Amino acid sequence: MSGLTKFCYIAGPMTGIPLFNFPAFDEARDFLNRASEYRAVSPADMDRELGFDPTTLLKDWDWNVIPATTGGLNAIIDRCYTAVMQCDAIFLLPGWEKSKGALAELAIAKWRGLKILGDGQPAAEYNVHIDNAFSEASYLRHSTVKPDVSVKDGSSTEDILDIAKAITSGDRQNTYGPPDQDFRRTADMWTALFGHMLREGVAFETWNVAQAMVLLKLSRLQHSRTRDSVIDAAGYSRCMDICYRAGGGYQS
Repeated sequence: MSGLTKFCYIAGPMTGIPLFNFPAFDEARDFLNRASEYRAVSPADMDRELGFDPTTLLKDWDWNVIPATTGGLNAIIDRCYTAVMQCDAIFLLPGWEKSKGALAELAIAKWRGLKILGDGQPAAEYNVHIDNAFSEASYLRHSTVKPDVSVKDGSSTEDILDIAKAITSGDRQNTYGPPDQDFRRTADMWTALFGHMLREGVAFETWNVAQAMVLLKLSRLQHSRTRDSVIDAAGYSRCMDICYRAGGGYQS
């Protein structure tokens, strides 16, 4: 992985997460390949190259147990170490700080002086590049804007769209990940839980989660007319827009 092409290794939690967090790795890979100067290197794809697909596991699989088809922990460590050693940057998914593997990979990346992207560091210079290409769904957004806390009693005159944007771009996004990533996990869980009710070959998408949350807020407004529900509905509508654009754009 050398020469003119730059590579970015994706690090993040896998064990203990449904589908070993493959959807989150896939979202980050697609984002980096589409909107950055790097070509993504994903542990999920490395596992797939070995023939491992978490969607083929039993529905009651313990996600803390590493399947033998991955080659086992030592083999995983070997290939991930090799990949980090051959990359130019590392991208940290939400939850990286709780992952032994991601912490080890980050330590190697820091030791080698690689550029650190994602949750680990704002990387302001790189932010400009990414925001110009894919502003709203940027994985590198680290807004510190705080919404007006007085909105719940309706006393704030601040526009609800400004408040909704601050909420969906700030701490919640840093905590849970961007909507197109956070909602991907939820959509996959819904498909696993309600898949028997869907047509064959159909699965929930990220924007379906946003749609459902908008409906939930509209339902609550029928019971109690509160401004925070209106703001939340606007926020989830913004999340829906992010998910649509991250998923291939709108239909013409």
